[in-house]
Amino acid sequence: MGTSLGERRVATKGRRTYGTGSVTQLENGKWLLRCSHRFTEGGKRIRVNKVVTARNKKAAEDMLAAMTGQRITEGRPDTWTVDKWVQHVYANSELAPRTREVALEFHRLYSSEGLKATPLGELRVEDID
Repeated sequence: MGTSLGERRVATKGRRTYGTGSVTQLENGKWLLRCSHRFTEGGKRIRVNKVVTARNKKAAEDMLAAMTGQRITEGRPDTWTVDKWVQHVYANSELAPRTREVALEFHRLYSSEGLKATPLGELRVEDID
Protein backbone atom coordinates (compact mmCIF):
# COMPACT_ATOMS: atom_id res chain seq x y z
CA MET A 1 0.00 0.00 0.00
CA GLY A 2 1.68 3.23 -1.13
CA THR A 3 1.16 6.84 -0.22
CA SER A 4 -0.08 9.61 -2.47
CA LEU A 5 1.88 12.78 -3.17
CA GLY A 6 1.97 15.14 -0.24
CA GLU A 7 0.96 12.42 2.23
CA ARG A 8 3.46 11.59 4.97
CA ARG A 9 3.81 8.45 6.96
CA VAL A 10 3.00 8.97 10.61
CA ALA A 11 5.23 7.51 13.29
CA THR A 12 3.71 4.96 15.63
CA LYS A 13 4.10 5.47 19.38
CA GLY A 14 7.78 5.53 20.34
CA ARG A 15 9.04 5.50 16.75
CA ARG A 16 10.38 8.24 14.51
CA THR A 17 8.79 9.21 11.22
CA TYR A 18 9.93 7.08 8.28
CA GLY A 19 13.07 8.42 6.62
CA THR A 20 14.22 10.70 9.45
CA GLY A 21 16.96 8.45 10.84
CA SER A 22 17.55 7.30 14.40
CA VAL A 23 19.33 8.46 17.56
CA THR A 24 20.78 5.95 20.04
CA GLN A 25 22.43 6.93 23.33
CA LEU A 26 25.86 5.50 24.00
CA GLU A 27 28.00 6.21 27.09
CA ASN A 28 29.30 9.54 28.45
CA GLY A 29 27.29 11.95 26.29
CA LYS A 30 27.97 10.08 23.06
CA TRP A 31 25.13 9.47 20.60
CA LEU A 32 24.95 7.25 17.52
CA LEU A 33 23.17 8.91 14.59
CA ARG A 34 21.96 6.72 11.72
CA CYS A 35 20.23 7.53 8.46
CA SER A 36 19.78 6.05 5.01
CA HIS A 37 21.65 8.12 2.48
CA ARG A 38 20.43 6.82 -0.88
CA PHE A 39 20.47 3.65 -2.97
CA THR A 40 23.24 2.19 -5.11
CA GLU A 41 22.70 1.25 -8.74
CA GLY A 42 22.18 -2.34 -7.54
CA GLY A 43 19.36 -1.25 -5.21
CA LYS A 44 21.28 -1.60 -1.92
CA ARG A 45 20.68 1.10 0.67
CA ILE A 46 23.64 3.27 1.69
CA ARG A 47 23.57 3.91 5.43
CA VAL A 48 25.42 6.67 7.25
CA ASN A 49 26.42 6.09 10.90
CA LYS A 50 28.05 8.85 12.93
CA VAL A 51 29.02 9.03 16.62
CA VAL A 52 28.68 12.56 18.05
CA THR A 53 29.03 14.21 21.45
CA ALA A 54 25.90 16.04 22.62
CA ARG A 55 24.57 17.29 25.95
CA ASN A 56 21.15 15.64 25.54
CA LYS A 57 18.89 13.81 23.09
CA LYS A 58 17.44 17.05 21.69
CA ALA A 59 20.92 18.28 20.75
CA ALA A 60 21.68 14.91 19.13
CA GLU A 61 18.38 15.05 17.19
CA ASP A 62 19.31 18.55 15.97
CA MET A 63 22.62 17.15 14.70
CA LEU A 64 20.74 14.33 12.97
CA ALA A 65 18.39 16.84 11.33
CA ALA A 66 21.38 18.81 10.07
CA MET A 67 22.99 15.59 8.83
CA THR A 68 19.89 14.43 6.94
CA GLY A 69 19.33 17.93 5.56
CA GLN A 70 22.92 17.93 4.33
CA ARG A 71 22.49 14.59 2.58
CA ILE A 72 19.38 15.87 0.81
CA THR A 73 20.77 19.17 -0.42
CA GLU A 74 24.49 18.38 -0.57
CA GLY A 75 25.37 21.89 0.49
CA ARG A 76 23.82 24.97 1.98
CA PRO A 77 20.36 25.47 0.44
CA ASP A 78 20.59 29.25 0.82
CA THR A 79 23.40 29.26 -1.77
CA TRP A 80 21.42 27.25 -4.33
CA THR A 81 19.73 28.88 -7.29
CA VAL A 82 16.47 27.71 -8.85
CA ASP A 83 18.43 26.26 -11.76
CA LYS A 84 20.76 24.26 -9.49
CA TRP A 85 17.78 22.92 -7.53
CA VAL A 86 15.94 21.81 -10.71
CA GLN A 87 19.10 20.11 -12.00
CA HIS A 88 19.48 18.35 -8.62
CA VAL A 89 15.86 17.16 -8.50
CA TYR A 90 15.89 15.78 -12.04
CA ALA A 91 19.28 14.11 -11.63
CA ASN A 92 17.44 11.43 -9.61
CA SER A 93 18.26 8.08 -11.20
CA GLU A 94 14.89 6.66 -10.13
CA LEU A 95 13.07 8.90 -12.61
CA ALA A 96 12.19 7.56 -16.01
CA PRO A 97 14.53 9.00 -18.68
CA ARG A 98 11.62 10.53 -20.60
CA THR A 99 10.27 12.24 -17.45
CA ARG A 100 13.68 13.77 -16.77
CA GLU A 101 14.09 14.84 -20.40
CA VAL A 102 10.67 16.52 -20.64
CA ALA A 103 10.96 18.30 -17.28
CA LEU A 104 14.41 19.69 -18.07
CA GLU A 105 13.27 20.77 -21.53
CA PHE A 106 10.29 22.65 -20.02
CA HIS A 107 12.61 24.28 -17.50
CA ARG A 108 14.97 25.33 -20.31
CA LEU A 109 12.17 26.71 -22.49
CA TYR A 110 9.87 28.39 -19.98
CA SER A 111 12.09 29.61 -17.14
CA SER A 112 13.64 33.02 -17.61
CA GLU A 113 17.34 33.54 -16.98
CA GLY A 114 16.41 35.79 -14.06
CA LEU A 115 14.31 33.07 -12.44
CA LYS A 116 17.03 30.46 -12.99
CA ALA A 117 19.58 32.71 -11.24
CA THR A 118 17.30 33.49 -8.26
CA PRO A 119 18.62 32.08 -4.96
CA LEU A 120 16.12 29.66 -3.38
CA GLY A 121 16.13 31.62 -0.12
CA GLU A 122 14.88 34.71 -1.97
CA LEU A 123 12.25 32.99 -4.13
CA ARG A 124 8.70 34.32 -3.70
CA VAL A 125 5.33 33.26 -5.10
CA GLU A 126 5.30 36.44 -7.20
CA ASP A 127 8.48 35.29 -8.94
CA ILE A 128 6.69 32.20 -10.25
CA ASP A 129 3.38 33.81 -11.28
